[in-house]
Amino acid sequence: MHLRSLPDSTGILVPLKRTNSHRIHVVYTALLGTLLSLLIVSVPVYPVNEVTGWAVIIEMNDFPEGYGDINISFLNTKRLVDALIELGWSDDQIHRWNEPVTRENLSTMLNWLDDRAERDDIALLYIFTHGSWISKVLSWNEWVPDRLDGMKARSKMIIVDSCNSGAFISPFTDSSRGGVYLSACSAGQVSWAGLEEEGLPILGSVWTYYFVNALTSPIADVNSDGWVSVEEAFNSSVPLTHSYMMDEVFTVPEFLQMYHDIGVYPAKEGNYPNPFIVDKHPGQLVLDLSFYVSEELLPIFALLLLLYGIRKVNYKLMLPVTIASDALI
Repeated sequence: MHLRSLPDSTGILVPLKRTNSHRIHVVYTALLGTLLSLLIVSVPVYPVNEVTGWAVIIEMNDFPEGYGDINISFLNTKRLVDALIELGWSDDQIHRWNEPVTRENLSTMLNWLDDRAERDDIALLYIFTHGSWISKVLSWNEWVPDRLDGMKARSKMIIVDSCNSGAFISPFTDSSRGGVYLSACSAGQVSWAGLEEEGLPILGSVWTYYFVNALTSPIADVNSDGWVSVEEAFNSSVPLTHSYMMDEVFTVPEFLQMYHDIGVYPAKEGNYPNPFIVDKHPGQLVLDLSFYVSEELLPIFALLLLLYGIRKVNYKLMLPVTIASDALI
């Protein structure tokens, strides 16, 4: 055996006998390795995602006289933002609002969202407040559904986290513009947000807690395709919300009496509350931005994989080849 070194540009060192047959294999493998290296360095260095995520996250904890405060240190916002960043969203493309929301500033925030989210992007709106605030102060159903329907982004995700929240997404059942619309409970129902002084395990919105956790949990990937869709996360969150309410909230006599005082009897209702979804999105909506790869780059990636596969065949069937670029793949 003699040790022969191919040109340095290939990064390949091949031990072989000095035969014409092996020299052909060496040259063939060297050419593949060189072409593979050239393709790797020639791929443009720009983001491969064609889809960008833009979000407006609104959470009110402090309210004027006549409304009860929900002192949870804006936990719902933190949880959702952390999940979005884990899914590849940019922090500077997430607009947070933790002050009182009015019709005027909500309109401004929707304009901000529509100005930035292009046709192929994902536009997300989350709002946590009292249901009576949404209906009386924001007059939501009078104008917000039409405003959201008019947005240019085809992939919209609207989350209303409040009591009676199902009533605020039900207008979207007639939408022809696509999107996924979620609520923490159905119309006429009361949602639950845990406070520290109550001593229960979950602080903040119980349904949002389970939904946001599911977005980044492989357990929620029911169809095992490697991606957790919004629909899968929602389906995962509903039974967990039901179980928590039955096992943790309604077992406390004081809390159960609170529901009885407003005419709600969970034992008669069965599962309570019932988060609600209006799904107008074609297929399933995935928030993980790595799911969306540029179609223009797919042929390059396919060729890279093909060449990598050919090189591996060479490695196993022809020569004991070591390529320096292995670490890049």
